[in-house]
Amino acid sequence: MVLSKLKMPGTPAESTGQNTLRAPDGSPMTFPDLLEDNRRAWGTKIAFQQKVHREWRRISHSDVYRRSYELAAGLVALGLEQGDRVALIGENSIDWVCAYYAIVVAGGTAVPIYYDLKPSEVGEMIERADTKLAFVSSKALPKFEASLSHVQSVVTFGEGAGSREGVPGGFLRRAAPELLSIDDALARATAESRHKLAATIVRPDDLASIVFTSGTTGGMKGVMLTHRNFMANLRSGRRSEPLNERDRVILVLPMHHALPFMMGMGVGPAVGAETTFENDLRRIRDRMSEVKPTLFLGVPAIFEVMYRNIVHGIEAQGKLETFEKGLRIVEATKQRTGINIGRIVFRELHKRLGGRLRFMVSGGAALNPQVARKFAHLGIPIIQGWGLTESSPLLAIQRWSPRKFYMSNYYEEHFGTVGSAVEDVEVSLIDVPEKELYVHLHGEGELV
Repeated sequence: MVLSKLKMPGTPAESTGQNTLRAPDGSPMTFPDLLEDNRRAWGTKIAFQQKVHREWRRISHSDVYRRSYELAAGLVALGLEQGDRVALIGENSIDWVCAYYAIVVAGGTAVPIYYDLKPSEVGEMIERADTKLAFVSSKALPKFEASLSHVQSVVTFGEGAGSREGVPGGFLRRAAPELLSIDDALARATAESRHKLAATIVRPDDLASIVFTSGTTGGMKGVMLTHRNFMANLRSGRRSEPLNERDRVILVLPMHHALPFMMGMGVGPAVGAETTFENDLRRIRDRMSEVKPTLFLGVPAIFEVMYRNIVHGIEAQGKLETFEKGLRIVEATKQRTGINIGRIVFRELHKRLGGRLRFMVSGGAALNPQVARKFAHLGIPIIQGWGLTESSPLLAIQRWSPRKFYMSNYYEEHFGTVGSAVEDVEVSLIDVPEKELYVHLHGEGELV
Protein backbone atom coordinates (compact mmCIF):
# COMPACT_ATOMS: atom_id res chain seq x y z
CA MET A 1 0.00 0.00 0.00
CA VAL A 2 1.28 3.46 -0.83
CA LEU A 3 1.83 5.47 2.33
CA SER A 4 2.54 9.13 2.96
CA LYS A 5 4.45 11.13 5.52
CA LEU A 6 3.33 14.60 6.43
CA LYS A 7 5.63 16.94 8.29
CA MET A 8 3.23 18.49 10.75
CA PRO A 9 3.88 21.83 12.46
CA GLY A 10 5.04 21.65 16.04
CA THR A 11 2.85 22.07 19.10
CA PRO A 12 0.55 25.01 18.41
CA ALA A 13 0.70 28.08 20.57
CA GLU A 14 -2.43 28.57 22.65
CA SER A 15 -3.89 32.02 22.18
CA THR A 16 -6.47 33.87 24.18
CA GLY A 17 -9.96 32.44 23.82
CA GLN A 18 -11.41 29.39 25.49
CA ASN A 19 -11.43 27.15 22.43
CA THR A 20 -8.70 28.60 20.23
CA LEU A 21 -5.60 26.59 19.41
CA ARG A 22 -3.63 28.08 16.56
CA ALA A 23 -0.63 27.16 14.44
CA PRO A 24 2.42 29.44 14.81
CA ASP A 25 1.36 31.36 11.69
CA GLY A 26 -2.08 32.03 13.21
CA SER A 27 -3.94 29.61 10.94
CA PRO A 28 -6.69 27.40 12.42
CA MET A 29 -5.91 23.96 13.82
CA THR A 30 -9.54 22.86 14.30
CA PHE A 31 -12.84 23.15 12.46
CA PRO A 32 -14.34 25.42 15.15
CA ASP A 33 -11.55 27.93 14.55
CA LEU A 34 -11.94 27.59 10.77
CA LEU A 35 -15.65 28.39 11.09
CA GLU A 36 -14.86 31.39 13.26
CA ASP A 37 -12.26 32.64 10.77
CA ASN A 38 -14.68 32.22 7.85
CA ARG A 39 -17.44 34.06 9.71
CA ARG A 40 -15.16 36.98 10.51
CA ALA A 41 -13.50 37.17 7.10
CA TRP A 42 -16.47 36.62 4.79
CA GLY A 43 -19.59 37.32 6.86
CA THR A 44 -22.64 37.74 4.61
CA LYS A 45 -20.86 36.51 1.46
CA ILE A 46 -22.52 33.42 -0.03
CA ALA A 47 -20.64 30.28 1.01
CA PHE A 48 -22.82 27.50 -0.46
CA GLN A 49 -25.76 27.28 -2.83
CA GLN A 50 -27.88 24.61 -4.48
CA LYS A 51 -30.97 24.55 -6.64
CA VAL A 52 -34.03 22.89 -5.11
CA HIS A 53 -37.20 22.69 -7.25
CA ARG A 54 -35.84 25.37 -9.59
CA GLU A 55 -35.30 27.74 -6.69
CA TRP A 56 -31.89 28.67 -5.36
CA ARG A 57 -31.13 27.99 -1.73
CA ARG A 58 -28.16 30.01 -0.52
CA ILE A 59 -26.37 30.37 2.80
CA SER A 60 -23.72 32.85 3.92
CA HIS A 61 -20.63 32.14 6.00
CA SER A 62 -22.25 33.80 9.01
CA ASP A 63 -25.38 31.69 8.63
CA VAL A 64 -23.33 28.50 8.22
CA TYR A 65 -21.67 29.36 11.53
CA ARG A 66 -24.95 30.07 13.35
CA ARG A 67 -26.84 27.09 11.94
CA SER A 68 -23.97 24.69 12.60
CA TYR A 69 -23.59 25.76 16.22
CA GLU A 70 -27.31 25.71 16.91
CA LEU A 71 -27.52 22.23 15.36
CA ALA A 72 -24.53 21.19 17.48
CA ALA A 73 -26.43 22.36 20.59
CA GLY A 74 -29.36 20.28 19.40
CA LEU A 75 -27.12 17.22 19.10
CA VAL A 76 -25.80 17.79 22.60
CA ALA A 77 -29.41 17.89 23.85
CA LEU A 78 -29.98 14.58 22.03
CA GLY A 79 -27.17 13.03 24.05
CA LEU A 80 -24.07 13.53 21.89
CA GLU A 81 -20.95 13.41 24.05
CA GLN A 82 -17.42 14.40 23.09
CA GLY A 83 -15.82 11.57 21.11
CA ASP A 84 -19.13 10.02 19.98
CA ARG A 85 -19.34 8.94 16.34
CA VAL A 86 -22.12 10.19 14.05
CA ALA A 87 -22.86 8.71 10.61
CA LEU A 88 -23.56 11.13 7.75
CA ILE A 89 -25.30 9.56 4.77
CA GLY A 90 -26.69 11.62 1.92
CA GLU A 91 -26.19 13.74 -1.16
CA ASN A 92 -24.08 16.90 -1.13
CA SER A 93 -26.16 19.75 0.27
CA ILE A 94 -26.15 22.73 2.59
CA ASP A 95 -27.68 20.46 5.25
CA TRP A 96 -24.81 17.97 4.77
CA VAL A 97 -22.33 20.80 5.34
CA CYS A 98 -24.01 22.09 8.49
CA ALA A 99 -24.48 18.56 9.84
CA TYR A 100 -20.76 17.83 9.47
CA TYR A 101 -19.71 21.09 11.09
CA ALA A 102 -22.24 20.55 13.91
CA ILE A 103 -20.85 17.10 14.67
CA VAL A 104 -17.24 18.22 14.92
CA VAL A 105 -17.78 21.51 16.79
CA ALA A 106 -19.68 19.49 19.40
CA GLY A 107 -16.58 17.32 19.81
CA GLY A 108 -17.99 14.37 17.91
CA THR A 109 -16.49 12.35 15.07
CA ALA A 110 -18.25 12.34 11.69
CA VAL A 111 -18.48 9.12 9.69
CA PRO A 112 -19.35 10.15 6.10
CA ILE A 113 -20.79 7.21 4.16
CA TYR A 114 -21.66 6.98 0.47
CA TYR A 115 -25.43 6.86 -0.05
CA ASP A 116 -25.17 4.54 -3.05
CA LEU A 117 -23.62 1.60 -1.21
CA LYS A 118 -25.45 -1.62 -0.34
CA PRO A 119 -27.37 -1.62 2.95
CA SER A 120 -25.18 -4.45 4.25
CA GLU A 121 -22.03 -2.40 3.57
CA VAL A 122 -23.45 0.67 5.29
CA GLY A 123 -24.60 -1.44 8.25
CA GLU A 124 -21.10 -2.85 8.67
CA MET A 125 -19.53 0.62 8.61
CA ILE A 126 -22.00 1.98 11.15
CA GLU A 127 -21.35 -0.97 13.44
CA ARG A 128 -17.57 -0.91 13.07
CA ALA A 129 -17.42 2.83 13.73
CA ASP A 130 -19.72 2.39 16.76
CA THR A 131 -21.94 5.28 15.71
CA LYS A 132 -24.36 6.76 18.23
CA LEU A 133 -26.41 9.03 15.96
CA ALA A 134 -26.95 9.31 12.22
CA PHE A 135 -27.80 12.03 9.73
CA VAL A 136 -29.54 10.48 6.71
CA SER A 137 -31.05 12.19 3.68
CA SER A 138 -34.74 11.56 3.12
CA LYS A 139 -33.87 9.88 -0.21
CA ALA A 140 -31.49 7.41 1.43
CA LEU A 141 -33.54 6.70 4.57
CA PRO A 142 -35.87 3.96 3.21
CA LYS A 143 -32.93 2.06 1.75
CA PHE A 144 -30.97 1.87 5.00
CA GLU A 145 -33.67 0.97 7.53
CA ALA A 146 -31.95 -2.20 8.72
CA SER A 147 -28.53 -0.50 8.72
CA LEU A 148 -29.67 2.06 11.31
CA SER A 149 -31.00 -0.34 13.93
CA HIS A 150 -28.10 0.23 16.37
CA VAL A 151 -28.09 4.04 16.50
CA GLN A 152 -30.04 6.01 19.11
CA SER A 153 -31.41 8.77 16.88
CA VAL A 154 -31.75 9.40 13.15
CA VAL A 155 -31.87 12.99 11.90
CA THR A 156 -33.20 13.33 8.35
CA PHE A 157 -32.42 16.16 5.95
CA GLY A 158 -33.31 17.16 2.41
CA GLU A 159 -36.66 17.10 0.66
CA GLY A 160 -39.35 15.52 2.85
CA ALA A 161 -37.07 15.36 5.90
CA GLY A 162 -38.88 14.16 8.99
CA SER A 163 -41.79 12.73 6.99
CA ARG A 164 -42.98 9.20 7.77
CA GLU A 165 -44.04 8.69 4.17
CA GLY A 166 -41.91 6.12 2.39
CA VAL A 167 -40.19 4.90 5.56
CA PRO A 168 -40.59 1.13 6.10
CA GLY A 169 -43.07 0.10 8.79
CA GLY A 170 -40.48 -1.91 10.70
CA PHE A 171 -38.45 1.24 11.25
CA LEU A 172 -41.41 3.04 12.77
CA ARG A 173 -42.48 0.18 15.04
CA ARG A 174 -39.17 0.06 16.90
CA ALA A 175 -38.77 2.09 20.07
CA ALA A 176 -35.34 3.12 18.81
CA PRO A 177 -33.91 4.84 16.90
CA GLU A 178 -35.81 8.07 17.32
CA LEU A 179 -36.64 9.68 13.96
CA LEU A 180 -36.59 13.47 13.63
CA SER A 181 -35.92 16.09 10.99
CA ILE A 182 -32.98 18.47 10.96
CA ASP A 183 -35.38 21.24 12.00
CA ASP A 184 -36.51 19.08 14.92
CA ALA A 185 -32.87 18.66 15.95
CA LEU A 186 -32.34 22.42 15.78
CA ALA A 187 -35.40 22.93 17.97
CA ARG A 188 -33.98 20.56 20.61
CA ALA A 189 -31.25 23.09 21.50
CA THR A 190 -31.66 24.49 25.01
CA ALA A 191 -29.87 27.04 27.18
CA GLU A 192 -28.27 24.12 29.01
CA SER A 193 -27.07 22.36 25.83
CA ARG A 194 -25.71 25.66 24.46
CA HIS A 195 -23.82 26.23 27.69
CA LYS A 196 -22.39 22.71 27.55
CA LEU A 197 -21.39 23.25 23.91
CA ALA A 198 -19.65 26.53 24.75
CA ALA A 199 -17.61 24.71 27.40
CA THR A 200 -16.52 22.00 24.95
CA ILE A 201 -12.87 22.32 23.94
CA VAL A 202 -12.03 20.72 20.60
CA ARG A 203 -8.30 20.07 20.28
CA PRO A 204 -6.20 19.59 17.13
CA ASP A 205 -5.54 15.91 17.80
CA ASP A 206 -9.21 15.07 18.40
CA LEU A 207 -10.68 12.74 15.80
CA ALA A 208 -12.74 14.68 13.23
CA SER A 209 -13.63 11.97 10.68
CA ILE A 210 -13.57 8.27 10.06
CA VAL A 211 -13.48 7.93 6.28
CA PHE A 212 -14.03 4.46 4.86
CA THR A 213 -11.93 3.64 1.81
CA SER A 214 -10.94 0.46 0.01
CA GLY A 215 -7.56 1.89 -0.96
CA THR A 216 -5.30 -0.63 -2.65
CA THR A 217 -5.61 -3.60 -0.30
CA GLY A 218 -8.59 -5.73 0.64
CA GLY A 219 -11.91 -4.45 1.94
CA MET A 220 -13.03 -1.14 3.35
CA LYS A 221 -10.92 0.44 6.06
CA GLY A 222 -11.88 3.29 8.36
CA VAL A 223 -9.20 5.98 8.04
CA MET A 224 -9.01 8.10 11.19
CA LEU A 225 -8.34 11.78 10.50
CA THR A 226 -7.92 14.49 13.11
CA HIS A 227 -8.65 18.20 13.01
CA ARG A 228 -4.88 18.73 12.75
CA ASN A 229 -4.71 16.44 9.70
CA PHE A 230 -7.36 18.40 7.82
CA MET A 231 -6.08 21.83 8.81
CA ALA A 232 -2.50 20.96 7.83
CA ASN A 233 -3.72 19.84 4.42
CA LEU A 234 -5.83 22.97 4.14
CA ARG A 235 -2.73 25.14 4.65
CA SER A 236 -0.78 23.14 2.08
CA GLY A 237 -3.60 23.36 -0.46
CA ARG A 238 -4.02 27.11 -0.06
CA ARG A 239 -0.32 27.69 -0.61
CA SER A 240 -0.23 25.48 -3.71
CA GLU A 241 -3.02 26.93 -5.88
CA PRO A 242 -4.07 30.58 -6.43
CA LEU A 243 -7.67 30.40 -5.19
CA ASN A 244 -9.45 33.45 -3.82
CA GLU A 245 -12.80 35.03 -2.94
CA ARG A 246 -13.64 35.64 -6.61
CA ASP A 247 -13.64 31.93 -7.38
CA ARG A 248 -16.81 29.95 -7.97
CA VAL A 249 -16.67 26.17 -7.62
CA ILE A 250 -19.15 23.57 -8.85
CA LEU A 251 -18.90 20.41 -6.76
CA VAL A 252 -20.35 17.20 -8.20
CA LEU A 253 -18.14 14.64 -6.45
CA PRO A 254 -19.71 13.27 -3.24
CA MET A 255 -18.09 14.70 -0.11
CA HIS A 256 -17.70 11.37 1.66
CA HIS A 257 -14.46 11.28 -0.39
CA ALA A 258 -11.58 13.23 1.13
CA LEU A 259 -10.70 15.24 -2.02
CA PRO A 260 -14.07 16.95 -2.65
CA PHE A 261 -14.49 17.21 1.12
CA MET A 262 -11.34 19.28 1.49
CA MET A 263 -12.34 21.53 -1.40
CA GLY A 264 -15.96 21.92 -0.29
CA MET A 265 -15.49 22.10 3.48
CA GLY A 266 -11.94 23.40 3.78
CA VAL A 267 -10.12 25.29 1.05
CA GLY A 268 -13.16 26.81 -0.68
CA PRO A 269 -14.75 28.40 2.41
CA ALA A 270 -11.36 29.44 3.80
CA VAL A 271 -10.55 31.59 0.76
CA GLY A 272 -14.10 32.92 0.45
CA ALA A 273 -14.94 31.01 -2.73
CA GLU A 274 -18.59 30.29 -3.56
CA THR A 275 -19.45 26.57 -3.81
CA THR A 276 -22.41 25.23 -5.78
CA PHE A 277 -23.65 21.68 -5.23
CA GLU A 278 -24.95 19.69 -8.21
CA ASN A 279 -25.72 16.01 -7.64
CA ASP A 280 -27.00 15.19 -11.13
CA LEU A 281 -24.17 14.72 -13.62
CA ARG A 282 -26.61 15.23 -16.50
CA ARG A 283 -27.06 18.83 -15.40
CA ILE A 284 -23.37 19.79 -15.24
CA ARG A 285 -23.31 21.81 -18.47
CA ASP A 286 -26.56 23.63 -17.67
CA ARG A 287 -25.34 24.42 -14.19
CA MET A 288 -21.99 25.67 -15.50
CA SER A 289 -23.77 27.98 -17.94
CA GLU A 290 -25.88 29.33 -15.11
CA VAL A 291 -23.31 29.61 -12.30
CA LYS A 292 -20.30 30.61 -14.44
CA PRO A 293 -17.72 28.72 -12.38
CA THR A 294 -14.02 29.50 -12.33
CA LEU A 295 -13.05 26.05 -11.03
CA PHE A 296 -14.40 22.55 -11.59
CA LEU A 297 -13.30 19.44 -9.70
CA GLY A 298 -13.71 15.96 -11.19
CA VAL A 299 -12.39 12.46 -11.65
CA PRO A 300 -11.04 11.16 -14.99
CA ALA A 301 -14.29 9.41 -15.91
CA ILE A 302 -16.23 12.69 -15.62
CA PHE A 303 -13.82 14.52 -17.92
CA GLU A 304 -13.99 11.73 -20.49
CA VAL A 305 -17.80 11.92 -20.49
CA MET A 306 -17.72 15.72 -20.66
CA TYR A 307 -15.54 15.67 -23.77
CA ARG A 308 -17.68 13.05 -25.49
CA ASN A 309 -20.80 15.09 -24.73
CA ILE A 310 -19.17 18.22 -26.16
CA VAL A 311 -18.34 16.42 -29.41
CA HIS A 312 -21.78 14.77 -29.64
CA GLY A 313 -23.47 18.13 -29.10
CA ILE A 314 -21.41 19.75 -31.85
CA GLU A 315 -22.09 16.83 -34.17
CA ALA A 316 -25.83 17.10 -33.50
CA GLN A 317 -25.64 20.75 -34.60
CA GLY A 318 -23.97 19.74 -37.86
CA LYS A 319 -20.79 21.62 -36.97
CA LEU A 320 -18.37 18.72 -36.54
CA GLU A 321 -16.30 19.60 -39.62
CA THR A 322 -15.89 23.20 -38.41
CA PHE A 323 -14.97 21.92 -34.93
CA GLU A 324 -12.28 19.58 -36.27
CA LYS A 325 -10.88 22.37 -38.46
CA GLY A 326 -10.66 24.57 -35.36
CA LEU A 327 -8.75 21.83 -33.52
CA ARG A 328 -6.23 21.63 -36.36
CA ILE A 329 -5.71 25.39 -36.32
CA VAL A 330 -5.19 25.41 -32.54
CA GLU A 331 -2.74 22.51 -32.64
CA ALA A 332 -0.73 23.98 -35.55
CA THR A 333 -0.51 27.38 -33.85
CA LYS A 334 0.59 25.76 -30.61
CA GLN A 335 3.32 23.74 -32.31
CA ARG A 336 4.70 26.73 -34.19
CA THR A 337 4.46 29.44 -31.54
CA GLY A 338 3.70 27.81 -28.19
CA ILE A 339 0.61 30.04 -27.93
CA ASN A 340 -2.76 28.44 -27.07
CA ILE A 341 -5.59 30.12 -29.01
CA GLY A 342 -8.23 27.56 -28.06
CA ARG A 343 -10.16 30.02 -25.91
CA ILE A 344 -10.52 32.32 -28.93
CA VAL A 345 -11.32 29.66 -31.54
CA PHE A 346 -13.86 27.92 -29.28
CA ARG A 347 -15.25 31.01 -27.55
CA GLU A 348 -18.86 29.86 -28.08
CA LEU A 349 -18.11 26.65 -26.19
CA HIS A 350 -16.53 28.64 -23.37
CA LYS A 351 -19.67 30.79 -23.17
CA ARG A 352 -21.80 27.66 -22.78
CA LEU A 353 -19.53 26.61 -19.89
CA GLY A 354 -19.99 29.96 -18.22
CA GLY A 355 -17.14 31.88 -19.83
CA ARG A 356 -15.13 32.26 -16.61
CA LEU A 357 -13.53 28.83 -16.22
CA ARG A 358 -9.89 29.25 -15.17
CA PHE A 359 -8.94 25.58 -14.84
CA MET A 360 -10.26 22.17 -13.85
CA VAL A 361 -8.72 19.74 -11.37
CA SER A 362 -8.60 15.97 -11.80
CA GLY A 363 -7.99 13.54 -8.94
CA GLY A 364 -8.98 10.14 -7.61
CA ALA A 365 -7.27 8.17 -10.40
CA ALA A 366 -4.77 8.64 -13.20
CA LEU A 367 -5.99 11.01 -15.92
CA ASN A 368 -5.36 9.84 -19.49
CA PRO A 369 -2.87 12.37 -20.94
CA GLN A 370 -4.87 12.36 -24.20
CA VAL A 371 -7.95 13.65 -22.35
CA ALA A 372 -5.92 16.51 -20.88
CA ARG A 373 -4.52 17.26 -24.35
CA LYS A 374 -8.00 17.33 -25.94
CA PHE A 375 -9.27 19.83 -23.38
CA ALA A 376 -6.09 21.90 -23.77
CA HIS A 377 -6.85 22.24 -27.49
CA LEU A 378 -10.19 23.72 -26.47
CA GLY A 379 -8.38 26.22 -24.30
CA ILE A 380 -9.53 24.49 -21.10
CA PRO A 381 -6.70 23.44 -18.77
CA ILE A 382 -6.93 20.35 -16.55
CA ILE A 383 -4.35 20.10 -13.80
CA GLN A 384 -3.85 16.79 -12.03
CA GLY A 385 -3.30 16.05 -8.36
CA TRP A 386 -2.48 12.99 -6.30
CA GLY A 387 -3.31 12.08 -2.76
CA LEU A 388 -4.46 9.44 -0.31
CA THR A 389 -7.33 9.41 2.14
CA GLU A 390 -4.74 8.62 4.82
CA SER A 391 -3.00 11.94 4.12
CA SER A 392 -6.26 13.93 4.27
CA PRO A 393 -5.73 13.79 1.20
CA LEU A 394 -3.57 16.09 -0.96
CA LEU A 395 0.09 15.15 -1.51
CA ALA A 396 1.03 16.60 -4.88
CA ILE A 397 -0.55 18.75 -7.57
CA GLN A 398 0.42 20.52 -10.76
CA ARG A 399 0.69 24.25 -10.12
CA TRP A 400 -1.53 26.51 -12.20
CA SER A 401 0.14 29.19 -14.31
CA PRO A 402 -1.88 31.01 -17.01
CA ARG A 403 1.33 32.21 -18.66
CA LYS A 404 2.69 28.67 -18.96
CA PHE A 405 -0.60 27.34 -20.32
CA TYR A 406 -1.38 30.05 -22.86
CA MET A 407 2.16 31.08 -23.86
CA SER A 408 4.32 27.93 -23.74
CA ASN A 409 4.34 24.15 -24.17
CA TYR A 410 4.92 23.53 -20.45
CA TYR A 411 1.68 21.65 -19.75
CA GLU A 412 1.86 19.70 -23.01
CA GLU A 413 5.25 18.44 -21.84
CA HIS A 414 3.85 17.48 -18.43
CA PHE A 415 0.53 15.80 -19.26
CA GLY A 416 0.26 12.63 -17.19
CA THR A 417 2.20 14.03 -14.24
CA VAL A 418 0.83 15.11 -10.85
CA GLY A 419 3.23 17.97 -10.25
CA SER A 420 5.37 18.35 -7.16
CA ALA A 421 4.63 17.71 -3.50
CA VAL A 422 2.70 20.40 -1.66
CA GLU A 423 4.22 22.23 1.31
CA ASP A 424 4.92 20.18 4.44
CA VAL A 425 4.80 16.88 2.53
CA GLU A 426 7.84 14.68 1.93
CA VAL A 427 7.79 12.24 -0.98
CA SER A 428 10.39 9.53 -1.56
CA LEU A 429 10.91 6.68 -4.01
CA ILE A 430 12.05 3.45 -2.35
CA ASP A 431 13.17 0.03 -3.55
CA VAL A 432 10.69 -2.85 -3.78
CA PRO A 433 12.94 -5.95 -3.54
CA GLU A 434 10.06 -8.44 -3.71
CA LYS A 435 9.26 -7.09 -7.17
CA GLU A 436 12.93 -6.71 -8.08
CA LEU A 437 12.54 -2.95 -8.46
CA TYR A 438 15.55 -0.87 -7.47
CA VAL A 439 15.49 2.89 -7.83
CA HIS A 440 19.19 3.21 -8.73
CA LEU A 441 18.82 0.54 -11.44
CA HIS A 442 15.38 1.12 -12.94
CA GLY A 443 14.32 4.58 -11.85
CA GLU A 444 11.17 2.95 -10.51
CA GLY A 445 10.02 2.00 -7.06
CA GLU A 446 7.30 2.58 -4.50
CA LEU A 447 6.20 6.14 -3.85
CA VAL A 448 5.98 6.86 -0.12
